[in-house]
Amino acid sequence: MKNKVMVTLAAACMLATVLSIAGCGGGGGGSAPVAPVYTQAVLKLKTVGTPVAGKMAGGWQVTVGIPDAGLSIKTVSASDMTLDATAFFASGVTPPTYTLQGSYNMPGSASVHPYLLVGAAAGSSDLLAGTKVGEVATLVFDIAPGAALPKKSSFPLSEPIVSEAAAGAFELKGVTFDVELSFR
Repeated sequence: MKNKVMVTLAAACMLATVLSIAGCGGGGGGSAPVAPVYTQAVLKLKTVGTPVAGKMAGGWQVTVGIPDAGLSIKTVSASDMTLDATAFFASGVTPPTYTLQGSYNMPGSASVHPYLLVGAAAGSSDLLAGTKVGEVATLVFDIAPGAALPKKSSFPLSEPIVSEAAAGAFELKGVTFDVELSFR
């Protein structure tokens, strides 16, 4: 009888060992990682380059092309296409005393893509102070559900103007624009 109990106990131990080994390996199944869902695209406008020695920027303007679909940007109202302050604001090296202006433009022609015209100008008190090159403004776009994420190349820049911080506001040579794109 004692042998029978010992054989049964040994069989039970072996069965438990076999079952625990069979369950090992493979990482446990689990589910595939979930890709993050972004609701906003953040575009940082930057002035880049090397201005003429001793010169600083007193204002700037650039046209920013935007994709035909998948993104929207807040405006003051449906009839006033001025960009909302939560969608376009000074950042980086732009002093808080600068006046920013931005508008959304939807051309009537199907061959011309929508675009933003954005810029900043120095107030009279800091016209001569100017700014250095670097990040100058932030644009925040809402991403439509299910839309593909835009690429940096989705925002072509054209007609860049950086003016010198001086009376007369001449164009500041050696400076242009670039963008940095991120998501949240």
